[in-house]
Amino acid sequence: MTRSFVVLLAVLCGFFGGPAEAAGALPYGRWVLTVEGRNLMVLDVRPGEGGSAASGTVTRPAAFSISPARAFSRVSEPVVALPILEATSQNGALAFSVASPRQGGDPVRFVLRAACGDRAELTFVGVPTEPFTVLRAGAEAAVAASWEASESYRVDEHFEDDPLLARLFAEDQEARAPGRVAGEIVRREDAGRRAAARRLIEEGRVRTGLDFERAAFIFQHGDRPDDYLLAHSLAMLAVSRGRETALWIASASLDRYLLAIGRPQIFGTQTARGDGAGLPAQPYDEALIPSGLKRSLGVAE
Repeated sequence: MTRSFVVLLAVLCGFFGGPAEAAGALPYGRWVLTVEGRNLMVLDVRPGEGGSAASGTVTRPAAFSISPARAFSRVSEPVVALPILEATSQNGALAFSVASPRQGGDPVRFVLRAACGDRAELTFVGVPTEPFTVLRAGAEAAVAASWEASESYRVDEHFEDDPLLARLFAEDQEARAPGRVAGEIVRREDAGRRAAARRLIEEGRVRTGLDFERAAFIFQHGDRPDDYLLAHSLAMLAVSRGRETALWIASASLDRYLLAIGRPQIFGTQTARGDGAGLPAQPYDEALIPSGLKRSLGVAE
């Protein structure tokens, strides 16, 4: 990493998320991982001794499961404090393991990397999810009590909506304002917006539920089946991030994909006039999805 890039990263970090950590600084301190406003884990990470990069503890419920949608379930007490067994520094991050909460279990491995301001990214090694944002906390921070093993807890996403994606979405909607006529110019602009949105996705800047919902609308206005299928996938991610309003675009993008590949739509979101008004476009399999499910998905009958 060049010095100029590090300086630029620090400036951008300060602009979007508060003061940046010093370049190359290891993320020592006390950190919390929160779900629905409650502390699920507390990481106390201090400089190590005797050749180890870190010492300290990870305090957490004795057991939990993590879903690909970044939700925690089967959370079981008691709360246990697990000592850090070994730690190394890797490119400005701490890689460390802690004792297993289960008798005879293998150590649990993490990577902790400083991010902007009072945030860091925590990776559960071997768990197929994106890193989780953890927040710097005071000495009084503790793991919450009274978890329900039958409940699922959604992780708190401490991200800001991407401003460039917000602008692309606003332009996409403005191009479809009442009285506007979609033509070749709009189609070219749509293609440019999709290319820009894809770059943001590839750069990891599409992270919040609203980000995913906005990106789904942009790709819904594509011109290929793959665009509509990507829009559907983005909409599902938006729902998983708590954006229930994205259920409609998830349904509409699937309908558009089905029609594009010569199959009947199943929700009736695509109309013959193409402007959301009038009768559903044919072919339409009205019987496949029961009316009650359509209402639950926010799809008007």
